[in-house]
Amino acid sequence: MVKSTLAILVVLIVVPGCIPNQQPQAQRLLGKWEVMTEQKIKQHEQLANDSLATRAARESTSIDRTVSSDNLMTVEFKSGAQLETRAMQVKQGTWYFRGFSEADQTVTLECQVGREDPVIVKVRFITDDVIHMIPPNITVLEKELLFHRLH
Repeated sequence: MVKSTLAILVVLIVVPGCIPNQQPQAQRLLGKWEVMTEQKIKQHEQLANDSLATRAARESTSIDRTVSSDNLMTVEFKSGAQLETRAMQVKQGTWYFRGFSEADQTVTLECQVGREDPVIVKVRFITDDVIHMIPPNITVLEKELLFHRLH
């Protein structure tokens, strides 16, 4: 009896932490995402019909003009809940799935970058390869940006 109770307790405590972010919508985020340049934005006609994406496109292109193409901001959602952001510097962190809204295709995440406080990040899928979000490394600036998946 003690062994079975102990086994159940271990499963309840250990197993959820071993396979974080296994929800299908969280899995869609896995990979490296780069802020979209003006040229990339022009390649996606559906962005012109989306008011949130249009506003984010303006922010993205204003950032695009301030850095060289090999220094564009990236956010990488890795398996094992690991996160890497790159803007002026590389920062490591974690990310956890907190919910999904089917109505607007938005994933809610809790992210922590470096030693900063955790933040809630809403990531809206425009397509499987284009997302709209305030990146976890610059949430304080409240800049909504568009990112495309790097293959």
